[in-house]
Parts: sequence; structure tokens; C-alpha cells
Amino acid sequence: ETALIPLVIKADTTGSLEAILHEIKKMENDRIIICPTISEVGAVSEGDIKVAISSPDDTLIIAFNVPVDKNAKDILQQHTIPIHSFDIIYKLSEWLAEEIKKRTPKVEAPETRGEAKLLMYFSSMKNKHVVGGKVLSGSIEKDLPIKIYRQNELLGEGSILNLQSGKQSVSSVSEGNEFGAQIQFPEQLQAGDKIESYEMIIS
Repeated sequence: ETALIPLVIKADTTGSLEAILHEIKKMENDRIIICPTISEVGAVSEGDIKVAISSPDDTLIIAFNVPVDKNAKDILQQHTIPIHSFDIIYKLSEWLAEEIKKRTPKVEAPETRGEAKLLMYFSSMKNKHVVGGKVLSGSIEKDLPIKIYRQNELLGEGSILNLQSGKQSVSSVSEGNEFGAQIQFPEQLQAGDKIESYEMIIS
């Protein structure tokens, strides 16, 4: 998913305008498209405001070292469109970076917290399996979902109903340690299967 940020940029000189556009180019990423619909030298005009109003997306109007002309002010009184005025480029950049951050679509992706190998299979009752294993990396956590692999192929996803270390019920087991677990999973598990504990991270 990508978001479009339209900009109307008015600056005092061609040099200022080029510097601003250069800074803006550096801020684009795979989730944001920054589109300067107007980038010109001169005061903010009635036409600039009309372009911003007609845009389906919320257009940002940036005035760098330039005034807003009278006709533009008259239109602004009828519409709640702010004009963001700056006289220092790095201040403009800081402000725009924050705006981009606010408008960037959030992405939810799985982040692996730990991996383990099943060493022993003990018993099953319906979809609940009692197994023993060893944590290969990170940590295996009771409250996180797990993916189950057999010979590097994903079998599906399950959950840890109970986790034990040294006959004590625990919430997590870290790298290098063995554990016992009751795992809910619709298929039969076996020694040699690998489990991956993961968490969904929003960024």
C-alpha cells in the first residue's frame, strides 16, 4: 500500500526551489509517493490554492520566503487549508519528514523470535500434542503463535498451550535449553519437526 502526498511549493528563488526539491526526493520510500503538483518561484497565488482545494488528497502548501497574495488569502478564509511558511530549508525538511511519517501507511509483518527442533514426540489427544524439544536460536514463547516446518516445508501454524523447563511451567525458553510443550496443531507432529515462534510487528 502506498500513499500519495501532493505538494504546492512556492519559493523565493530558483536555487531555493531546487534545494527544497532535492531534500524532498531523499524522503520518498516504497510506501510514500511525494508529488509536487506545483513547484514555482513566486508568491502563493489564487491558482495555487485552487489546485490544492481540487486535489482528492490533502495537499500541503509550502511557502518558502514568499508572501501569500490577497486573492489567495480571500479564498483561504473560505477553506481550512493551512499554508506552511518557512525561511530555513532544514526546518522545512524536519517538518515535512514528520508529515510523511504521519501519513506513511503502516505495515504488519511477522518477526521471528526463536526457533526450536522437536527431539521427542510423546502423545496426542485430538489436536493437542505433547512433545520435547530444544531451542536453537532466540527464544520460544508460550503466548506467541508458531509456524511448524517439516524438512524446511511449512506445515502450518499452531500455538503453544503449555511450556515447561525442568518440570516447571514457564512463559519462555531461551537458546540452548530443552523444554517440554503441549502444542495445538491439526496435524500429527514428529521428532525432527522445527517450530518458529514469531510476533507480528507494525512498522
